[in-house]
Amino acid sequence: AQDLASRNQVEIQVQNFNFADATVWVLVRDARRQRLGIVTGKSSAVFTIPWTFSEPLRLEFDLLADVRCITEELAVDPGDILELQISVDPSSDPQCRR
Repeated sequence: AQDLASRNQVEIQVQNFNFADATVWVLVRDARRQRLGIVTGKSSAVFTIPWTFSEPLRLEFDLLADVRCITEELAVDPGDILELQISVDPSSDPQCRR
């Protein structure tokens, strides 16, 4: 984490327990949206992004032909490591919609 902080970066670790592929995005309050990439079904991926912002972020994922989910705002500092777990059935989560 210290090395990430010195480079003004944040690591996002994603575990996809769903069978569908998920496209993962970072959303920043002023409407910036950055695509991180795709995490195939039943796999995991790690993304590293530059982070020099002082505002919180949200993570969004879209499951292929299924739901779109957005997390609550997360306070993030350079060097932080975030974990996102995509459940087998996220459709019952109130932060997800079709």
